[in-house]
Amino acid sequence: MPFTGRGVENEARDLAIYLLRYIRSDRLEKIGEEFNLNNYSSVSNAISRVKRRLRSNKFKKRYGQIVDSL
Repeated sequence: MPFTGRGVENEARDLAIYLLRYIRSDRLEKIGEEFNLNNYSSVSNAISRVKRRLRSNKFKKRYGQIVDSL
């Protein structure tokens, strides 16, 4: 997996983190370990980004397609 660098958003990773939290109810620390994130606050920020993006119809549609396929 290529390194995206600081400040570059990774929508796929953020969505995976969001789904782990809300479908499996994993703890922030556990999710952070799985994604090699040093701080649980990074996980919390990713979840917040997804919540913000869900206000967009385009993202909401993609999200719905992914969830329906699970």
